[in-house]
Amino acid sequence: PAFRCLKVEVRPAGPKYSAVIEATDGRLHVSGGWAADQMIESLDRGVDVVMPTAMTGLYRRVYDCWHRGERDEARAVFAKILPVIAFTRQHIDVSIHFYKRLFHRRGIFRTERTRRPAASYDEHHERQGEWLIEYLGQTEAEAGLL
Repeated sequence: PAFRCLKVEVRPAGPKYSAVIEATDGRLHVSGGWAADQMIESLDRGVDVVMPTAMTGLYRRVYDCWHRGERDEARAVFAKILPVIAFTRQHIDVSIHFYKRLFHRRGIFRTERTRRPAASYDEHHERQGEWLIEYLGQTEAEAGLL
């Protein structure tokens, strides 16, 4: 009774979502954190919201389409962000480096500097990350989000 909401931060998140929702008869507001890459499945399981790092406009588009019953459109929009998700989910430090660079490019952060990472962000990451930042910008522009 003391809890009204819970943010699930485990992998695999799906079974945990279902167990929590079932155990509380759906009375608990359930949020998904690091498992935004399973957004459609999460919504199908009854999760109220996912909490992504970035791409919030595109995630919102998926969420709105799903709630309007436009499942095919929700999946189509979600598929467009999967290249970024796949790249950033390889390691938390790659994710941090990528999103710092994205936010710096967009004028949100003054610098790309990050704390000392456990995993490196090498020249291959830089090249792929630059391509994905451009790809994401084009995808958001096509969706009318920029």
